[in-house]
Amino acid sequence: MNHTLCISDLDGTLLTPQAALSPFAIESLRKLMQHGLCFTIATARTWQSAGILLRDILPLSAPAVLLNGALVYDTQANQYVKKEIIPPGRVRELLRVMKAHGQTGYLYSIREGFIRPYHEDISTRPLLQAFMAARTGYYTFTRTDDLALHAEEEIVYLTMQDRWEALAGLHDAVKALPKLDCVLYEDSYTPGVWYLECFSRTASKFNAVRWLRGACGYDKIIGFGDNLNDIPLFAACDDAWAVSNAKAELKAAATGVIGSNEEDGVVQFLRFHIRKATIDDAPACAEIHCLGWEAAYADFVPAVYLEQRRPGRLEKWRASLSQPHEIYVPVLDGEVVGFLGLGQPGEHENLPDCYYEVCGIYLHPAVYRQGIGRRLMAFAEEQARAKGKTAMMLWVFEDNAPSRRFYEACGYRPDGAISEHEYGRVLRCLRYGKELKSK
Repeated sequence: MNHTLCISDLDGTLLTPQAALSPFAIESLRKLMQHGLCFTIATARTWQSAGILLRDILPLSAPAVLLNGALVYDTQANQYVKKEIIPPGRVRELLRVMKAHGQTGYLYSIREGFIRPYHEDISTRPLLQAFMAARTGYYTFTRTDDLALHAEEEIVYLTMQDRWEALAGLHDAVKALPKLDCVLYEDSYTPGVWYLECFSRTASKFNAVRWLRGACGYDKIIGFGDNLNDIPLFAACDDAWAVSNAKAELKAAATGVIGSNEEDGVVQFLRFHIRKATIDDAPACAEIHCLGWEAAYADFVPAVYLEQRRPGRLEKWRASLSQPHEIYVPVLDGEVVGFLGLGQPGEHENLPDCYYEVCGIYLHPAVYRQGIGRRLMAFAEEQARAKGKTAMMLWVFEDNAPSRRFYEACGYRPDGAISEHEYGRVLRCLRYGKELKSK
């Protein structure tokens, strides 16, 4: 059984621009997880912060990646299951380099299961003051004369906020330190303000996601993000989707681009998306294939022929999906609700190489007239364009008036080619074509 985990960044990705889950996201994620979606988060936030924002959808179905991978938290058992502690000597070296660059920040210690941030004098640092003011409800901040006094505690993180030009040199210096790492990225809510976050080199969204894959046995991991600190997350995922408001560097590393966080792009994707079929989809595809024939062809294909198609259908689908293929499935609320077959037209079609073929498109009758067919046709044309094709073709039964109207509404027209086939009686098929407009 395919075991897939969907893992999303929070700020700028899953959360709205107001730093909250929308009512639509709450309702949809509850429903999806109830129906078996494995979902969690990978964020720079701590659980004290993230847990409040996610309270309406807890518990998550997999452990949460926190502090860019420094911590992994089981939201069902309410405990950390992985901590990347920075050794005391490394903490002191990190603080020495930080001060040499004229910076200070918040040192995160874990005490009694909670993050306890330490800070020195920040009276002349308005950005650090604003950081603390926005998080006072989440943490107990402790003023100290010297952050190095706490190096012997369980330190997992050091975070600073300033302008890019004030942090870029320090970023390079920390990168050069042994067994330490850092990430520099712009605040999702305040343009021009940058975060420099430092942690153990073994702590990253990449390593945390790899650990989740092994610990929980996921076959596939799908990631979602918007910012530079999500590049390690994407590197650990099989598929990775950038929201449309994401940084250009992240889009370049993504499988593709989805709707923005303002549009609930992640949740919209989880509710409905189109993906390559796997062999685990064979039972659903076989059933949809049979139901599609029975629903669409009952008026002109003999019932006995339709019934004869059922035996062996599952085995045929398993054989097809075990080979290289171009079969895609639409997924609605976690369920496969159809399939789309694509391919290069055969030589017998006598068509130029610029054509691409819709070999078959079927939906479960329960989702007819919901716009899914049009989305599949648009997807088919996107795939054709990606291969450099400029025209599409398909075959449809002459007697299948509803399907002909559908294809014509999508811009397809009969091109004059006709074929005849035996389906319990001789049926005529019409070839339809469409020239693709460049985008």
